[in-house]
Amino acid sequence: MSGTYGLCPKCLELKQLTKHHIYPLRYYHKQKTPAYFYLCRECHDNLEYAITIREKRRKLPEYVYLSILVSFLKRAT
Repeated sequence: MSGTYGLCPKCLELKQLTKHHIYPLRYYHKQKTPAYFYLCRECHDNLEYAITIREKRRKLPEYVYLSILVSFLKRAT
């Protein structure tokens, strides 16, 4: 498994990190400057689940994805 090793901003553990695109590539793949940050795999999966629950197979406005991210990072683990 290749990637970045560092401190996950959610769980605050030193782990292998994965790139998370703030605005899903399935909807925003043509952005010239994609916004992303790194999370460990477990936190990344939890965030993707939270996004999926809110999306229900439809694109959300950009500010909603950012709001989900901020809420996710603020919640205690």
